[in-house]
Amino acid sequence: MPRGAEDFSEFYHPFNLVESWESPAQGELEITVDPAITDTDHTYLNDQGPANDVWMIAAVMWDQLDREDNAADLESITVRTADGERTEVFTREDKYGPQASGEHDPSSQEWADEMVDLWLEAEGVQSVKGLLDPFNLIQSWEATGPGELTLYADPAILDDPTHTEDGPGVLYGITALVWQRLYCGAPELESVTVATTDGQESHTTPRSEWSPSRQVYGDTCQS
Repeated sequence: MPRGAEDFSEFYHPFNLVESWESPAQGELEITVDPAITDTDHTYLNDQGPANDVWMIAAVMWDQLDREDNAADLESITVRTADGERTEVFTREDKYGPQASGEHDPSSQEWADEMVDLWLEAEGVQSVKGLLDPFNLIQSWEATGPGELTLYADPAILDDPTHTEDGPGVLYGITALVWQRLYCGAPELESVTVATTDGQESHTTPRSEWSPSRQVYGDTCQS
């Protein structure tokens, strides 16, 4: 049962739509939700991947269980609508991100493509368009040096409310998302930069400013 609440109905949307749950096998959690959860689900309708509320319930629940050290034996969380029309699965691999990379020269476009593919796979989407707004405004990427991944975003990304002069801003937020997913699985990745396509603003987060104990999914690199 949710901490500090008697049932899920006391939670904010969409978590208040959880109806029931069960464990069909060891390490597996299945959650049933009200089909109303898909009423405003535009990302999935564009067939870009599971960056939607059904998937988010599983991802957030795993994150909370992990923080409370209750996810050691958890292998998957399945969330499905009561009418059977939608099912999303969040697995241990989704949580901790890709475990291997290095198929290409770290200074090549092929390597940059590989890094982005690994990141998107870990986020559970098929393309950048499947990322939640405003991260879906990323337009292209390249390796700007050995192990240096640079992402280019539409300048409109700076209109996001989280982008302020006093705070880290949305560009930093994107680098954080990439590091959270790729720190362990891509040891050749040395820095992540996000720049606007008009060249007006950019932010770089090097590997030296990150660590497995600082906001990296799973806290430590998985073998």
